[in-house]
Amino acid sequence: SLPWFGNARRSTSGVKFPAGLPHRDRRIILQMNGQHDNSAQMHAKLREGLQILSEPSREEKYKLNAALLKLHSALEDFVRMAVVQKAPHLREKIEDHRQTTWDELIEYGTQYLGFSESDAHVIWDANRKYQHVAHGNNYPGSGEELAEYGAYVEWWCTSSQAAAEDRQPKPEVHVSTASPPAEGSQTPDRGYPD
Repeated sequence: SLPWFGNARRSTSGVKFPAGLPHRDRRIILQMNGQHDNSAQMHAKLREGLQILSEPSREEKYKLNAALLKLHSALEDFVRMAVVQKAPHLREKIEDHRQTTWDELIEYGTQYLGFSESDAHVIWDANRKYQHVAHGNNYPGSGEELAEYGAYVEWWCTSSQAAAEDRQPKPEVHVSTASPPAEGSQTPDRGYPD
């Protein structure tokens, strides 16, 4: 213990002051101590906030995973139903999930539903991400990217019900730079590390 604290008095804040220390000096010490506490709290909040932003919660990742699986499955169901409606002779092949790959569904979608090359790239990219998640990994994109894809899927799934003049423009979806899967591949290269 320091010698000048020998006959120190305890203030109401719990800080010990040397006996005879003027009140003005005590007030300065208390203010400095309070500022230090406020600064420490601010920095703690900043660290925690940055950590939350840098590491999305496990629950958030699970929500993105589940959303992608549901959205991509909905698009697949739509493509299968719409192609069968326009090409009934393909019903047996299209309805059997084991007989028809996404490459074939995209080809039929181009032929019967009006898929563009851009649509093919959006679907290939989503399928790569779908495969990534289906193999136990987390969705590799952002929530905003998934929301774009969700609007895209919604457009396809609901546009067939609207009259041509009532259709909204197709939403734009940004896709990754990975190339589409090789021709005829059942499970394309995901393009993401496991």
